[in-house]
Amino acid sequence: MSCTPITRSIVTPLAKVVEDMAANGHTFDDAIDGLKKLLSEKGDLQAVAAEKIKQLTAELEAGDAEGFNPVERIRLGLRKRNTSTTNPTLYGELAKGQSPKFLVFACSDSRVCPSHILDFQPGEAFMVRNIANMVPPYDTIKHSGAGAAIEYAVLHLKVENIVVIGHSCCGGIKGLMSIPDDGTTASDFIEEWVKLGLPAKSKVKADCRDLEFSDLCTKCEKEAVNVSLGNLLTYPFVREALVNKKLSVREHIMILLMELLTFGILTLAFHHLYLNEFSLPINII
Repeated sequence: MSCTPITRSIVTPLAKVVEDMAANGHTFDDAIDGLKKLLSEKGDLQAVAAEKIKQLTAELEAGDAEGFNPVERIRLGLRKRNTSTTNPTLYGELAKGQSPKFLVFACSDSRVCPSHILDFQPGEAFMVRNIANMVPPYDTIKHSGAGAAIEYAVLHLKVENIVVIGHSCCGGIKGLMSIPDDGTTASDFIEEWVKLGLPAKSKVKADCRDLEFSDLCTKCEKEAVNVSLGNLLTYPFVREALVNKKLSVREHIMILLMELLTFGILTLAFHHLYLNEFSLPINII
């Protein structure tokens, strides 16, 4: 079927319109949404014009799916955030300052985002993420980035809780358990960093020497969190806040994909250990 002059006048500019939208910072999703809206609103479009619009829409969708475009992904995420923000009052207050209740140490693993898993809202948690969710001991020279975060959160933000989140299938813990007994390393940074968990590795290998490697890693994922809790107590301002009952230290052990089989919370405050009804007993150093 050939296009009539009227149909052609509608269809011909569409490709140009799509190109202009892309050039002006709009995403292909914007173009696709616009074409679909045109189809739904213009019920009197002749069949050929409607078919052409459907064809262009399909081509755009197919082209967008052929490869990952990081810039488009970021633009799309920003656009969705801007259109889904439903609490302008909250963001207005956050622009003036932050008063988070939590300092959270979590793994950099892309599968275990604390905000997603625990539904933290903006302004609710001050985050530190690193390989294997390690908290290094107090040292004014080494690992000063983590120390600065703890100091700022405790002394300036006055957080009331410190949470250390561990998770299953942790590559950092697997790397720790794979370090040869002679201590040799094969990377510039990773192994030296996860060696912070060597006390956990030693304890697990001594207590559970008959277990398979994967089971040893699972044990170490939990024990490494205990090491981090112990390391937190090496910071003088953390100890002072605990003694003055201004701060509590908590841990979460998470199983990936929200299988919360070993999900636990413990509170350490003034030398007393409390377990809530969802907790499993976990040793603390």
